[in-house]
Amino acid sequence: LPFYAFMFWEDWRQQLFAMRFVRDNLVYNDAIFCLAARMVNTIRDYVRQRSPENAEGLYDAIHIRRRDFQSQFPMTEMSANTILAGIQDD
Repeated sequence: LPFYAFMFWEDWRQQLFAMRFVRDNLVYNDAIFCLAARMVNTIRDYVRQRSPENAEGLYDAIHIRRRDFQSQFPMTEMSANTILAGIQDD
């Protein structure tokens, strides 16, 4: 669902402004996309070198947010070893 599915504007003009503002201003910079593509290609090349049978250079990635919500949800704090143990294959 788009972000505006959860919002209500009393004036339709405000809604139109907000949707157009997001459409026109909240976009990724081309330089960031190009840099990210170069990084992905570098990782895939590295994977191919380490594992020649992986001709496509496939790899898994994980995005871990650490300490972002520690004050709100202290029970969610985990050590790096606990996270690693949880994602490793048996």
